[in-house]
Amino acid sequence: MKSKITIAFILITLVLMGMSVDPVQAAIVGGSVIDARGNPVIGAVVTIQQIDVPRGQRPYAARIESGRGGRYVFDGIPGGHYILRAQTRVASVRAEAAVRQDGAARIQLVLPGRRIIGAARD
Repeated sequence: MKSKITIAFILITLVLMGMSVDPVQAAIVGGSVIDARGNPVIGAVVTIQQIDVPRGQRPYAARIESGRGGRYVFDGIPGGHYILRAQTRVASVRAEAAVRQDGAARIQLVLPGRRIIGAARD
């Protein structure tokens, strides 16, 4: 109870001083992982790494697996520039995205097809 009163006092003081106390709105990055033929890839490891971090701050980074339909979502991330990667045992892909603080980005990650190099012998 005491901490709620303290927080309320601080917020009221900031408003009286003319400072904004808008709640921080987080961004969303999501999409799907598909193969070169357009089929959804379930179970791909999708990572996101913030690349425009102010000095002294820790970059946002997270890792999830693509789910049903190859879909993935990173919710509640700070706005900024990101590198996304999707990886399976046989292929990987990288993409970049810029997201506003209160925005959203939909990124489709297309894993390249595998080429077989060599000769077939009978």
